[in-house]
Amino acid sequence: MRLDLFVTPQEIPHFYTKGRRVVIVDVLRSATTLAYALQSGADKIIPVDSLEAVRDIVDSLGKENALLVGSQDGEKLEGFDLENSPVAVQSEEISGKTVVFSSDDGGRLLSGGTEAVEKLALSLCNMSAVRDYLLEKDDAELTLICAGHQGRFALDDAVAAGMLIDHLGAAENDGDLNDAARAAWILYLSYRENLSEALKVSAQGRFLAGKGRDGDIQLAAVLDGAPIVPVSRDGRITVA
Repeated sequence: MRLDLFVTPQEIPHFYTKGRRVVIVDVLRSATTLAYALQSGADKIIPVDSLEAVRDIVDSLGKENALLVGSQDGEKLEGFDLENSPVAVQSEEISGKTVVFSSDDGGRLLSGGTEAVEKLALSLCNMSAVRDYLLEKDDAELTLICAGHQGRFALDDAVAAGMLIDHLGAAENDGDLNDAARAAWILYLSYRENLSEALKVSAQGRFLAGKGRDGDIQLAAVLDGAPIVPVSRDGRITVA
């Protein structure tokens, strides 16, 4: 397998996503929230990159059929129903609804057009499910993109990416890795006995803790807590 990792979205050349399966890594919090939302019974999730798009989608769906989930700068967006939070989406009101989802980092990556075969959302909570899905697909090439934190490298995302690389056997079985992928794998090895620590000491972890979102950090650290593979195709995220 040829595996290329990009630790921030800004560094991705177009040809590394076109025609490939792409994994978006956003542990704190988008990928974790998406997995728990689908586990809670959301029918589908529509990621958006602007508030104007939210209004258009709600108008077309009808407010009674849509649930707005999103955050900006760690806070629930004004007029939204729920925060981008794995704790918040474990709610009965989400079952059967179309979720309109907005977030600072991962949500934008999932909504943007990259000409990828499909895009998957990865966190620690669905690590084994995503690994099994990718092993079944057996792609010759795979691209991993870390959502990062405010456009910068994010420790929590890199550790999760390194864990997936390890669990795919790509590093130890002479896989063709770019330098970022190999570095993430090495970083994961240093944290594999204490994954929660990587989340707590990361910039995003400290940012969320400062806003009283410790529950989100704790839930995001639960390995395989939501064994769901969120897959984005044609602007819609559903269970693979």
